[in-house]
Amino acid sequence: MGIDNGNPGHFSSVLHSNKKMTAEEFDKWLDQIDSNGDGSISRKELHGALKELGLKWKTWKSWWAIKKVDLNHNKVIDGKAERKLLYDYAARYWGIIVTDN
Repeated sequence: MGIDNGNPGHFSSVLHSNKKMTAEEFDKWLDQIDSNGDGSISRKELHGALKELGLKWKTWKSWWAIKKVDLNHNKVIDGKAERKLLYDYAARYWGIIVTDN
């Protein structure tokens, strides 16, 4: 499942308009990024999502995000701890704010 910008209720549309979402919404967005359904986010999947968001320097941003949040060094984002780190990373470097409610 990919990101669909044609649907105004879709998560990428939410990100485009105000870049603020709950942790639950961010998790759902990450689940949508996981195009092969393996439960982890690869650099390629993250690159595609950043492209859909219209962010510049997607190759560098996706590579660097994986490098910074991949605690077990398996070159993917998997598990709650790594997703939590991605929340913080997205807020700091991509302008996506993840709130508690």
